[in-house]
Amino acid sequence: MNAMNPVRPSVIPTAPGRVPGLGHVIPVFRDPLEFLTSLQGLGPIVKIYLGPMPLYVTTSPEAIHRMLVTDAAKFSKGRLFDNAKVVFGDSLLTASTTRHRDQRRLIQPAFHREQVVRLAGRLHQHMVSRIEGWQEGSSLDFVSEMHSLGIEAVVPTLFAAEHSAEVTAKIHHAVPVIAQGLVRRVLFPDFVLALPLRANRTFVAAADELRDAFGDIVGAHHAGHDADGDLISTLNSAVGPGSGVRLSDSQVRDQAVSILLAASETVATTMSWLFHELARHPEIRERFYAEVDEVLGGSPCGYADFPKLVYVEQVLRETLRLHTPNWILTRSATVAVDFDGVLLPEGAEVLYSLSALHRDPALYPDPQVFDPDRWGPDREIPSRTAYIPFGSGAHKCIGDSFAWAEMMIGACTIASRWRLDHTPGTRVGQSRKLATLQPTGLHLRPTAITRHRRESRPA
Repeated sequence: MNAMNPVRPSVIPTAPGRVPGLGHVIPVFRDPLEFLTSLQGLGPIVKIYLGPMPLYVTTSPEAIHRMLVTDAAKFSKGRLFDNAKVVFGDSLLTASTTRHRDQRRLIQPAFHREQVVRLAGRLHQHMVSRIEGWQEGSSLDFVSEMHSLGIEAVVPTLFAAEHSAEVTAKIHHAVPVIAQGLVRRVLFPDFVLALPLRANRTFVAAADELRDAFGDIVGAHHAGHDADGDLISTLNSAVGPGSGVRLSDSQVRDQAVSILLAASETVATTMSWLFHELARHPEIRERFYAEVDEVLGGSPCGYADFPKLVYVEQVLRETLRLHTPNWILTRSATVAVDFDGVLLPEGAEVLYSLSALHRDPALYPDPQVFDPDRWGPDREIPSRTAYIPFGSGAHKCIGDSFAWAEMMIGACTIASRWRLDHTPGTRVGQSRKLATLQPTGLHLRPTAITRHRRESRPA
């Protein structure tokens, strides 16, 4: 606050419906996203309680921007990331302030534009081998299929190492367990997370399994399987700023684990929602598929094609808006922060929801309607503070361009080969207990698309 012209801090409102002893546990666990969305309009910051534990929710785009960008130095990553160190160690995903900045400098070369362009060709190759194995008329558990596709495309593309079937099995087994357990790291008190409960033991075991798998992948690079320009090779050759010290094998492993989870879970979730929405809206699907056919004509989708896939981009943007994968994130105030007269106390644990932000009716008319045309050239595009599916500021997802390439290539690769319809009787819901906002009960039936294929072009 300005000492010469002090501002009287406003009281932070408490969300209605608090129950003595329980706080807001009931609405949080019944439908956390609906509850968080309901807080919009109560103020830029709203206090909720999980039992006796107070949490502060930033609800407006201005407050979220202030926390992530303007006053980012006054916040650490918060309890989600602190409690996730059992999986990710002290990696880019969990680090704050100068440690985050230094680690980002080490990893950034792996995601430069030239590198992403080169990786795009690998992505297509690995995706095709999985997608061409689908059986016409079968019923695909599509979320599971997209997670398998994500892992099988990302691991060889980013890490470019020969690895055994045992390593692959470990990754496939551990990732969904970790995705389910991460929400507990936010919503449960620390003493519950320390208890020898089955859920806690399972989570820690999955974390160990995933870290072991990537320990093997790092070891394979040392055994002579380094590939020029892949992520682990970049990390193995990186030198710490100022120190001249290379990363240890455990530090390389932790960075690789963090990036795998970000590159596979969030993309798989988005792809699942994308093809669900296309199956729900035949007129949108027709435009989407027509553009894929017109631009690619059956040839592989490469980075150079992205600017021509205008409607595909609009559909993906709308999918990321309505179904933002990372629906709950955290920060912790390291000092008291004045939000234009609303004083957030030092040590406050803060929640923010990008999903709730992107469903705010004050920002998006008819927010529950899936409308790719809201991103059309004749529409007013929301401000940069109102649409941040990959985050914002210094902690914005380092692999956002790679994730976008993964989604564009995956969407076009599928659409050039298969039409996907809901299996009869399918009823799609929305997960409430996972780190990403995934669809539940999504089963799709593939029908092969036949067309004249142009001669393949370079990616």
